[in-house]
Amino acid sequence: MPTDLEIENAIRAALATSSSDLKFKAFFLDLQETLGVDLTERKKEVKEMVIRINSEGGESEEEEEEEEGEEESAEEEEEAQPKAKGFHKLNQLSPLLSEFLGVERASRPDIVKKMWEYFKTHNLQNPKDKRQILLDDALQKVFKVKKFTMFTLNKHVAKHVYIEEEPRSPVKKAPKKKATVASKSKAPAKAKAKGKEKKGEDDDGKPKKPKKPINHPKFKLSADMAAVTGTTEDSRPGITKALWAYIRANNLQKPENKSIIICDANFKKVMGGEAQVTMFSMSKFIGAHLGERV
Repeated sequence: MPTDLEIENAIRAALATSSSDLKFKAFFLDLQETLGVDLTERKKEVKEMVIRINSEGGESEEEEEEEEGEEESAEEEEEAQPKAKGFHKLNQLSPLLSEFLGVERASRPDIVKKMWEYFKTHNLQNPKDKRQILLDDALQKVFKVKKFTMFTLNKHVAKHVYIEEEPRSPVKKAPKKKATVASKSKAPAKAKAKGKEKKGEDDDGKPKKPKKPINHPKFKLSADMAAVTGTTEDSRPGITKALWAYIRANNLQKPENKSIIICDANFKKVMGGEAQVTMFSMSKFIGAHLGERV
C-alpha cells in the first residue's frame, strides 16, 4: 500500500493532466489503476486530499483577463500578472529543462503538468507498471537516468529548479504587554476548554453525537459464490472482502502486476468464466451471483 505522500504526489500528477469537469468517481478509478492498488477503504481520505490540493491555488481574475487579450505583448502580460507565491511561484529553470520545456521560468505545478502531457503523448509509462516512467532520449539528456517513478518525479525536477528567495523586510517586535488580572483569569478557562475537547465535546460543551454505523443489505449468494466466500449470504462490501481474502490465501495476484487476478477453477466460476480479471473489473461480476435480499 502506498504512503500518504505517494498518494498525494500521484493525485497532484493526475490533477495536472485531468480535465476540469472530470467526476471524482472516474478520477478515483484512474488513480487506483495508475497506482495498481485498491484504495476503496481510503476513498474518503483521497477525496479530502483532492479538495485540499484543488484549494491550494487557482487562476486569479487578472490572469484570466490576460489570457483573453491576444494582442498584448509578452512584457505587458508579465507586468499585469500578480506575483505568485509559494507553490505557484515562477522559478528559473536549468538550461537543460528550459530547452526541453521551451520556457525559462515556470511554477512547479506547470512543470509537472507539462511533463505528464509529454509522458502520455509519447506513451512513456511502463505497460506492466504505470507508476514507472521509461525515459526517451530527450528526457535522458535532461535527467541523466533511464527511468524513474511518478513518486520520484518531483525529486528529479527539483534539481533543475532554481528557487529565488525574496528579501525579507525587517519586522519590528511589539513591546511585551504586562499580564493583567483579567488575562490571568483566562488561562484556567482555556485549560478547561481543552479538557472538554478531550472528553469528546463540541464547541458549545455538548457531547458529540456518535456516528451511526452503515447497515449494508445482505443477499443470498449463488452456490459458486458461497464456495469462494464460505458463506451463503452477505453484503456487497462483505463479499468483496471475502473475495480478496480468497485471492491472497491462494496467491492469485500476478507477481509483476498485482492489479491482475489469475483465476483458479473456483474463482473462474464467479468471474464469468474469465481466465484473468483486474481488481477494477471484479465488481461487475458480483451482481450475477446475488439472489433475493435477506
